[in-house]
Amino acid sequence: MLQRIEGLSDREAVERFAFDARWKYAAGGLDFDYPGFVHTVLVDMRARLARSDRPNRIFDAVLEVARAAGLAGRRRVLDSTPLYDAVATMDTITLVRSAIRGVLAAADAELASALRGLVTSVTTTPAPPNR
Repeated sequence: MLQRIEGLSDREAVERFAFDARWKYAAGGLDFDYPGFVHTVLVDMRARLARSDRPNRIFDAVLEVARAAGLAGRRRVLDSTPLYDAVATMDTITLVRSAIRGVLAAADAELASALRGLVTSVTTTPAPPNR
């Protein structure tokens, strides 16, 4: 859990466990001089957990503790960050072009042809005369 929370690699997590008393306390109150372990132990533990009958048991235990502490309840909260990341921000010109394409797609062939004759690109519009 601490490895995931702090975003550490397996090697970094083993190093943190070896030298940080807080990690040893979180692992069951181990003594500071408790020997460490090789980083591949974490890989093996994750593989064993994934193959077990209850691969989500750590999540379930953490959720139970969070509920008991009042940190998780019935109210649902939506984090909008993924939504904002998934939606491209359009500038005004892109929005206008998109709207024009929509109108042309909805119009019949004759009207679409007439409208195309009226619509010019921003890059081909002559600059206003200097005054």
